[in-house]
Parts: sequence; C-alpha cells; structure tokens
Amino acid sequence: MKPTPLLLALPLIAACATGSGLSGTWNFTAQCTADSPTGAGTVTAVAHLRETTPNEFTGTYRNDLGQTGQITAKQDGPRIFGLIDWDNGGRTRATLTRADTAEIYTNPDVEGCSVTATR
Repeated sequence: MKPTPLLLALPLIAACATGSGLSGTWNFTAQCTADSPTGAGTVTAVAHLRETTPNEFTGTYRNDLGQTGQITAKQDGPRIFGLIDWDNGGRTRATLTRADTAEIYTNPDVEGCSVTATR
C-alpha cells in the first residue's frame, strides 16, 4: 500500500512558526481526490515534533489509516519542508505554507490531497 500524502506533512509536517514553535502536537487533515493514493475522502493524522537543532524538528506521525512513520521538518520563514519516512519503506515529501496565523499551515496539492496542519 502506497503511503498517503498527509502524511506529512508532512507534513510533515509541522506548523507553528516562531523559534521552536513547531515542537508539540500537530493535527493534519487531508481532503483527497479520487486520483490520490487513498482515493476520494478525508484522512486525518497526528504528528508529535521536537526541535533537534534551530528550526529543525523530528518526531512521529500516525494517520487514521493506521500508517506510521518518522517525520523530519525544516522551518524556513513561512514555509515548512517536511519528509515522512513511512514504516513500510515509503516516503512522502511536502512543503506547507503558513496561513494567516502561526498555528495553521497548508498545501493545496500533496499527491492529490489538500493538506492543513493545525495546533
């Protein structure tokens, strides 16, 4: 089974963007089209992040499909570059951009899904 995109988030993955603000628990929602690896529908996930070096974070990721992985994220201004190394060997990369607040990050197209990360 191919890992789902959220999956980051992602993606990554991550979300509050001030200093070590990404540390903590993030909730992800992906609204997916029929062309996505999961098909049409909604996938939710939770990531637990901790800062390892300034603006770099690692943690765990688990979605409601039972998929788990290790997430790494790098914060660069209003963007987060995330990578999930899935326990099944797959990988998902995504870039999320801060919305109007530091507590919301989005990407309208990650493997056919519109992804939102919130705290």
